[in-house]
Amino acid sequence: MKTTAKVINNSSNTKLKPNPPETDSNGWPIGFIEETFGSLPDLPEREPQGDYEQREPLET
Repeated sequence: MKTTAKVINNSSNTKLKPNPPETDSNGWPIGFIEETFGSLPDLPEREPQGDYEQREPLET
């Protein structure tokens, strides 16, 4: 039994380019900082993490 399929190609030679959002002088989309500033909740203060281990200097 032979199965056949018909392929339909609806593509065109012109590719649509999406309009990039307008950006500020730093490259961020206009209004991005204003929309996202303050979106993180206040986080509790971090506990002290201790001191670094003191090691002897390497001999050369």
